[in-house]
Amino acid sequence: MTTQTQASAQAALDEIQTVTAVVLPEPPAAAPTLSEANPELAEEIEAKVRQVLAENNGHAPANAAMKETTEEADTVE
Repeated sequence: MTTQTQASAQAALDEIQTVTAVVLPEPPAAAPTLSEANPELAEEIEAKVRQVLAENNGHAPANAAMKETTEEADTVE
């Protein structure tokens, strides 16, 4: 291994050790529900949900994406 390669590898190893040495906190047992969010945040989330549903004619985006994929498959020549 050349000196430059070895120095680069050592620098990478040092960075890896620094990153992996950080101990992350344990996640909560369960994600908070919308009713547990602060009222302003809950209203913002509900408004976004209404907007997405309105843009997709009341369907969840995954259903809309699936419908588009099906329609595209039907039109392929």
